[in-house]
Amino acid sequence: MLEMILERQIFEAEDLEELLQCFLSLNSRQYHGVIVQAFSEVWEIVFCDSPVKKRASIRN
Repeated sequence: MLEMILERQIFEAEDLEELLQCFLSLNSRQYHGVIVQAFSEVWEIVFCDSPVKKRASIRN
């Protein structure tokens, strides 16, 4: 999942949320918890661990 997100350069929150909705609609409810957990981990990697975000937080 992370590879696909990086390959398609999905770095905006709206795009990631849209992809999450797509995954949820295509998969059975029994997998929704796992899918949301995976997206949460990706969100942390893409938005919280980015050097740009770290630099901005250091300046403030």
